[in-house]
Amino acid sequence: MGSSKSILKRSMIRGDEIQVLQVYRSRSDIRRHIDPNLVLNEDGDTFVHYASHFAMKTFLRKYLTKAWKRQQQQQQKELS
Repeated sequence: MGSSKSILKRSMIRGDEIQVLQVYRSRSDIRRHIDPNLVLNEDGDTFVHYASHFAMKTFLRKYLTKAWKRQQQQQQKELS
């Protein structure tokens, strides 16, 4: 089977949105530590590239909202 991260990568590359969402929702460590700049293949494609290519709207919405909130929190800490 593999680790959750490898299952997420494989599902993302295949375009299986349901599997991607199941892994993403079930594993809090993946939600917290997934790197938006992680390259998944030799062409330089990332999670956002694959999600956009396969029209994974639900995953993109959750992923980008979480990334945006994290960025806002970092900016608030820097200003404080």
